Amino acid sequence: MSYETNASEHPIVAFFSFIGSQKRTLLTTMFIFMLLGILYVIMATPTYPVSVTVGENTRATPPDNRSVGLVLTRDTTKVTDYSLFLYSISSHATAEVIASDPELMKQLFMNEWNPETGRWERPDGPLNPLKDWLSDLKGTKPWYPPDAYRVETFLKNQIDVSDPDQFGLTTISYKNVDPEFAMNFLMKVVNIARGTVIESIKADLDKQINYLASKITEQSNLSMQQALIREWNDKTAKQATIQDSDSYPAIIIDIRQPGAFPIGPPTVIIVVAAMLLGLFVGLLIAMVRSAYRNR
Repeated sequence: MSYETNASEHPIVAFFSFIGSQKRTLLTTMFIFMLLGILYVIMATPTYPVSVTVGENTRATPPDNRSVGLVLTRDTTKVTDYSLFLYSISSHATAEVIASDPELMKQLFMNEWNPETGRWERPDGPLNPLKDWLSDLKGTKPWYPPDAYRVETFLKNQIDVSDPDQFGLTTISYKNVDPEFAMNFLMKVVNIARGTVIESIKADLDKQINYLASKITEQSNLSMQQALIREWNDKTAKQATIQDSDSYPAIIIDIRQPGAFPIGPPTVIIVVAAMLLGLFVGLLIAMVRSAYRNR
């Protein structure tokens, strides 16, 4: 039966009639994709998820700021030191620090490091020819040794940073087959991002403090000079408190340690999604075959 309608037949009725006539094809493709989904679930390596919940720490703000402790806000459009910290989690600056650690890089990309030859090598795989072809189309390299750019891509794909909840808290998550490495790596990323932001803030404050100091000496008006001195004091106070604070600009609220057992992929979701994909592919095959026969 072809997927066609006549004047007396409603299109929806004709469509379901067509599906009924092609049930063998549809069931076959659904069964094949279901098996592929089950095979993926069986072969997929279980991982240990870990996470860190953080909130904005304002204890290191200038003295005239009335905020203390956690800022409970839903305004995510305002650029703050905390928002810069969240951005830095998967930034290139963080990636460069990680890429400068050879041992950490070997752990992150262990499948590409050959300890016998002591160099990076492209893993063998049946999909390599397809990857090469796609790379040629895009004009990119199919593979190159891990560097800061690949680490940045890794962070963006593997580190999940949730949107702040109603209390302004954010959960940063990661998972790995090695529970100890998963926790250590996530904490390392958090600390690197924090350090990156602090160094950026300190550099900016240094510029502001030096600028204010030059203006104070140039200013002859007493009231203006006093205002500049107050601002200079605020900047230097913030610089000192940020330097001494070990939890700025984010304070850790909760740490989810790896569980006793690894967690595999969601079996039901994957199998159902595979069956639906099989149904779609089967329907596409049936329609193409029907159109070919009725040319």
